[in-house]
Order: sequence, then C-alpha cells, then structure tokens
Amino acid sequence: ILPNVTIRMLLISTIESLSYDSQRYLGNFIKRNDLPIPFTYYLYNNETNLIDYKINFNLLAEVQCLSTEHLIIQVGSPTTIGLESLNTSGSQSLRSGCIDTLFGTAQIDQNKEKSCIIFDVHGTILSGINDTIILALQQYASLQFLYVTEADLETNFLPSMINNSISKPTIVCIFDDHYDKHLHDEHVNLVQQFTNRYRMKNWSHVQWFLIPTKNTWLTQSDNKQYDENERIQTLRSQLSYILQKINQTIIDPTLFRTIFQVQSLYWSLLHYSMNTLNYDSTCYFEVESELKQLFNDLSDTTDNLLITTPISYLQSKIKQNQMDLPRRNKTKFVIDEVQRYENLLKKIDQISDHTQFFIDLLTKRTYMEVLITEKYLEQWRSAYEPRLRSELINEKHKMIHLTSELKRIEMLEKQQKLNKSIDIQQQLQTAKENYEQSYKTLNEIDTKLMNIDMTIGLFFDEILSISDYNSY
Repeated sequence: ILPNVTIRMLLISTIESLSYDSQRYLGNFIKRNDLPIPFTYYLYNNETNLIDYKINFNLLAEVQCLSTEHLIIQVGSPTTIGLESLNTSGSQSLRSGCIDTLFGTAQIDQNKEKSCIIFDVHGTILSGINDTIILALQQYASLQFLYVTEADLETNFLPSMINNSISKPTIVCIFDDHYDKHLHDEHVNLVQQFTNRYRMKNWSHVQWFLIPTKNTWLTQSDNKQYDENERIQTLRSQLSYILQKINQTIIDPTLFRTIFQVQSLYWSLLHYSMNTLNYDSTCYFEVESELKQLFNDLSDTTDNLLITTPISYLQSKIKQNQMDLPRRNKTKFVIDEVQRYENLLKKIDQISDHTQFFIDLLTKRTYMEVLITEKYLEQWRSAYEPRLRSELINEKHKMIHLTSELKRIEMLEKQQKLNKSIDIQQQLQTAKENYEQSYKTLNEIDTKLMNIDMTIGLFFDEILSISDYNSY
C-alpha cells in the first residue's frame, strides 16, 4: 500500500481528521507551502458504506474569502485522460474527476504578471459528480483551458463546454502525438482541422493551441536535448502570443471576488434548472462596504496615522522627539514639537471612527469578517506600496552611488591638502548637498511607507494605547 500513498492522500486524511474551523487554517498552510489544495476528493462514508465525492469549500474559505486573483479553470475531454496534467501523482482512479487548486502568476500581458488561482480538473467531466461544480467555476473564470485530441473532432465536448460559457476567453489545447512533425505542416495540422470543423460557430473568443502529449517528450531521438529545447521555446512563444492576443477580452477587475460566489452558485444550480443559469456578477460584503466608507478618502498623500490611530501615533512622535532631544542641535524646535504633539493629544476626546470599527470587529463580528478586513487592507496597501517600494530601492541605489562619489572627492581633497583647489571644494560641497538631499528623500519615502501601513495589528495597538491612555 505504501507506494500508493501520495502527498494528496496524506493531505486529505489530515483534512478529514480536523475540525471545521481548523480546516480553514490548514488551507492557508497548504498554500504557503506551495502545494495544491484538494478542492474535491473521494471519501468513504461509514454510514452508507459508499464512496462519496466531496467538495470542500471550507479549505478555500480563508484563502479566498476576498480575492483579486484571476480564476483559471482547465479541464479535458475523456479522450485526453492520462495525456498530461499539472498534478499527476497518485492513482488515476482515486483522482478521476477530482479538482485541485493551485496558485501562481500568469504573464497575460507584457506590462505585468497577474495573480491567478487555477482549478485543475483531473480526468474529465463526470455527469452527476463534478459537472455542476465545473459549471459554477466556469461562470467566474477569467480564462479557461480546454484539452482535446483529434478524436474530439467527432464528439460534442467542445460545443457543450463553450455553450456553458459564451464569450469566455478560451484556449483550446489540442494534443498531438506527432507534434514535432505536424507543427509546421498546415495540411495535417490539427489546429486547421478544428478551425475548419467549427468555422460556422461564432467562436471569436476561442484560440487554438497545438501541444505535445507526454509520449512526445519520452520519444528518443538523435538530438533529444535540442528537440526538447526547441519544443519548449515554441510552446512558450506561441502561448505568450495567444495570451497577449486575448488580454483585452480578459475582464479586469476579475468577476471572481470570493469563493463564496462559487459556493452560492453551486447550491443554486443543484436546486434549480441548469438551463436557467443566472449568477451574481458582483458580490460585496457588508463589512467591505463599511471599510470602503472608512478608507476611500485615504491615500498615500493623506495623514493616515494621525487620522486613523491618533493616540498611538502622537504618543510615538512625542517619545521619538524626546529621545532625539539630547542629539539635536535645535533644542527649542524639538521642545516645541513635543509640546505641539502633547497639545494635540490632549484635544482628543473621542475614539476615531476607524478604531471604533475595529473594536466592533473584535467584539461583534465573525472570524470570517476579520479575514475579509485583512484582505481588504492588503488590497488597499497594494495600490501604493509597489510604487513606493520601487522608489525606495531606486533611491537606495542612488545613495550608494552618491556615498561612493563623496568618499572619492574626500580622498582627492586629502591628497591635495597642501594645495587646496577651489574646484575640489565646490565638488565636495555639491557632493555633500546631493548626499543630504538623497538621505532626506529616503527618509520621506520611509515615512510614506509607514503612513500607508494600514494593518489590523496597527489598530489593535491603537486600542491598547486608548486603554492605557484612559487609565493614565
């Protein structure tokens, strides 16, 4: 039995041994370790003595409670089973029809990579088992990969899948055992055969992509390494071209905002006719609306810490200036600053709206709403943090260069100590001014980063500061 035990089986055993709440933590742990999360799997039912097909939304409740990631689904026809997969470990019979969730990035356009969540269907669609959940996932997918073989020219797999997701950006991947031979021969190229077969369909959103089967990679040749490298380069360039071509049709922001959308649609499809498909394209939580009211007017240019966490911010500024007092020449200036902050602190007679929200979040809200809040704050920071981080790195590189330049001129000045040059003195003065300006800019960027560092922990610190301040 040991050779058949896989990481997936161990994960499922662990999942089923945990409580409902603990499963949510495990989902996050699995993701952080770059392992696929088993979204659906087979499970023995002790009461009925039958094998059940379980869809475990709970594993994604914490990971995908609020998302900006693009949902990608990939599923193959029955003729493609065993030809290729993102995750092939374990017995095929134990994985047939199961879905794993993977996380990564996709170079959909030339400017930047987009985060994505991939639902990888093992095997194919199984009626009455996974067809409903696949249909639900399709509705919120930004992109779908459908895998077929030459035999599917005579099957209904493509029309049925595409009819379920009209106008959805779709890449049809056609497996070809003779990939190397057929790639440059239009007369036998399977892409041409499929486009001819469905030329009467209005499938402008569909792109065709010829791919090798795993047998192609196992085929021995006189120059195997060269063949493999050429194959890889061809596949990468063709896929990159297709992704750039369909980039404008991929909806951004993504329709998929939370796994609860998929769960809600799935239950609706189970209880209502699949022919009357109606899904909510927008999904917002009550707590999210409150967060928007609180944070929409804040940006990287507003005084966020003073507005949202005034007590802990002012106490920190007073303490910082008091520590700087012995080291600063402008003693009166520092004393005045301390006095100004103390006066502002004394004027505070109520808890800020932001802090009150987080007090209510801790005492009246659910754990899931805490997670949604955390995700929301991550998304809010991401609007400013990447640019500021980039500016910080550039300024640090600039400062390294200016430091080297300053040291070079200082060495030159020492060498010409007996015969001081006015030009050297001017260069030294300019170098010092540039260095000081760069140092100032660096501190300003650091301050801006602190100013946008809105986290749950920050507000918890404010709550503790309020408690201590009131006691005092």
